[in-house]
Amino acid sequence: MLILCTSGVLAYVGIALFRRQSLKRQWLDMPNERSSHERPTPRGAGIVVVSVCLLGYLLTVFVTGIHFSWGYFVGAILVAFVSWLDDLYSLAFGWRLSAHILAAVLVIYSEGAWNLISLGSGVEFSLLWTGPFVTTLWVVWVINAYNFMDGIDGIAGVQGLAASAAWAAICAGAGNGTYLFALIVFSAVAAFVFHNWHPARVFIGDVGSAFLGFTFAAMPLLVANEIPSKAGLLPIASILVLWPFVFDTALTLCRRLWRRELIWTAHREHLYQRLVIAGFSHSTVTMVYGAFAVVTSSTALLVLSGSGNFSLIIIGFVLVISVFFMFIISRAYRASTRLADTPHGA
Repeated sequence: MLILCTSGVLAYVGIALFRRQSLKRQWLDMPNERSSHERPTPRGAGIVVVSVCLLGYLLTVFVTGIHFSWGYFVGAILVAFVSWLDDLYSLAFGWRLSAHILAAVLVIYSEGAWNLISLGSGVEFSLLWTGPFVTTLWVVWVINAYNFMDGIDGIAGVQGLAASAAWAAICAGAGNGTYLFALIVFSAVAAFVFHNWHPARVFIGDVGSAFLGFTFAAMPLLVANEIPSKAGLLPIASILVLWPFVFDTALTLCRRLWRRELIWTAHREHLYQRLVIAGFSHSTVTMVYGAFAVVTSSTALLVLSGSGNFSLIIIGFVLVISVFFMFIISRAYRASTRLADTPHGA
């Protein structure tokens, strides 16, 4: 408990000090036509979250004696460093992508790749030689998905709380000491949410969102060797833990590819952005996504709690509520755009 409280206090105070320096030095995110904020706001507070979490990871290794993943540690520093440079100087997409791929390769070389995906009930897929490629794609996807979804106040933090709590529960249930690291991440993210709740006083920046994406993408790799009996279920569980972000980004990517748009350019077409455009507040949208994340993270715990006999039913349930979620948002968005296009006085 002392470790968790200390982590939270360090992150909270560190972010407050970072905000003060950012205002003094004018390190501000200026609003534009694609932004969801309306006033200049300090960006890059994620550097504090990164520092607390990585120190917490070293402390976890020392206290619990878990295996030290040099691939995760070096990869996390690489992702955070490149993302921090992007926050300061806006690096080209190619440089960022190269760093993300290299970080993925490092953690896979260190911890191994997925070689089996189990859906439960005896349904399994052997990845064979495609395992490293699929795992690299997963890590790179989540890093960028988390970055893309960090577009309104609170949403990245709330998803981080749900994901870190889920991984803490998964690891604690299996007797794996990595639960302590997950709880330290939870404490650091909770401190950030206090500063980032609408109206946000500070943004986590690419340095924070990319780091959290990499950490949650790497988590199933970090614990797979500690929970070999559940290794085949971990890929599905890790997707369910992050499902709101995975679903939103996948849907948006498919829609933009269908229209032959450049997928790496800024836009406001994510489902959460459509809710904001439809008139819902940042806080409301964030709480909706937070509730969605709690539900899907809970299903991940159910998948791993037994032998996986009910995994197909759980996955089907998540897909059904996701389609319903998409339908409701689309209806609200279309209604708001029709209202906006209606001439006044008509």
